[in-house]
Amino acid sequence: MRPRLVILLIAYVAVLTRADALLGRPQNAEAERPAAPETVIRLSIPLQDGQLNLGTLLGRLAAEIGMDGEKIAAACDESIPVRSALGGSTIRLINSLTNDVLTLSVGADEVAITIDRVSWRQEKAVFHKAIQRLIEYFAPEAAALARASFGVVVHRPGEPPAALSPENAPRQAVVLIHGLDDAGRLWRVLIPALHKEGYSVLEVTYPDDQAIADSTKFVAGLLEEARRAGVERISIVAHSMGALISRDLLTGEGSYAGAVEGGDRFPRVQRFIMLGPPNHGSKMALFRLGSEARDQVVRALSGDGLLVGGFFDGAGEAQDDLAPGSAFLTALNARPLPSGLPVTIIAGPTSPFTGGDVASLVERVDKLVVTKYGKMFDGAEVEKAMSDLVAGVGDGCVSIESTRLEGVEDHVIVRANHLSMIRPFGASAGTEVPPAIPIILDRLSQDRPARP
Repeated sequence: MRPRLVILLIAYVAVLTRADALLGRPQNAEAERPAAPETVIRLSIPLQDGQLNLGTLLGRLAAEIGMDGEKIAAACDESIPVRSALGGSTIRLINSLTNDVLTLSVGADEVAITIDRVSWRQEKAVFHKAIQRLIEYFAPEAAALARASFGVVVHRPGEPPAALSPENAPRQAVVLIHGLDDAGRLWRVLIPALHKEGYSVLEVTYPDDQAIADSTKFVAGLLEEARRAGVERISIVAHSMGALISRDLLTGEGSYAGAVEGGDRFPRVQRFIMLGPPNHGSKMALFRLGSEARDQVVRALSGDGLLVGGFFDGAGEAQDDLAPGSAFLTALNARPLPSGLPVTIIAGPTSPFTGGDVASLVERVDKLVVTKYGKMFDGAEVEKAMSDLVAGVGDGCVSIESTRLEGVEDHVIVRANHLSMIRPFGASAGTEVPPAIPIILDRLSQDRPARP
């Protein structure tokens, strides 16, 4: 990855990992807050013969977020000439494209970096788009690779997975739609189980940190491609936030608009199965975005070439949409599901935590990384968010009550948590079939004609 791009990426990751950015606290939050953190981050990186040492820069940024800055600095010994014409123009370009949320300025013997945290929160979507444009300009190959990670993969029995095309498109398929930060291993047990019953699978991957409405448009485009390729009928199996995308897709005016036949534009939808859907929101979503941000830090500092995927994944707007009572959920829940469509909801009451665990967890959380800019997590907020997810009333991410929808009678509760309902997790990994899988297979079998 080119040096000039690395500067911007790591600075941006440093902003992501601040407490306010991680937790995305709404303005009307009732939880007690620590003393107001500084609103501007200022760093000074000394120049060496007019050169900016990237190791020094990375080390300083890493130290600011509680990581081993010295070790990281020692792993990089690359420099760039910031006083050259190209270096100066690059700095001006970065400042311009980020609307001065991030500013770099070259002094007599240093490069000063200023990050306006307030402006970043206000303009994070604009800032995120600016990051994408910079990546596309400086590292087009990486940008293309990041975008290529989203799309539809076809899994046909007895054949290797492949990108969707008219040559491999099945006429009928089960479409799998993941939730927030859940792509990849989520379906590794379900897909073979579907193959064993003779089903073809379309695995959908999309930028899942963006606004849910944007994800809906993206997935709608993928299903339009599937229809053009020859897919005629589908059953949708969606996990967590993927169920909200599916509902938005099925009921929104810009897509199916309640008409599951699909016409010439979309495949016909003959069944819809939701796994742990946060139909009325999830308080734990804000902490999962924190995990996503920390994951991006690790990948950035390890030199993973797929790091830029995090910058094409959205600016975290999904967190706001998942909040109980959000504008997105209010509008979505005002629209009924399509009539005549068989719908199943599978929920879990087995949270990884019990009421007795909460106090010790809160104590540990309160001791997590504390910088001069504030705490990365707040134990009081964790306790409040978990209040309706323990003691048998939630799966660790979504409460049972949040999964329910008016008019859906096929609501099944399985002894599992948010992940173990669909893939091996924890002590049962490799020894038990996730409890949602037999239910999924049973419901899908109801759409098949009787066999001799």
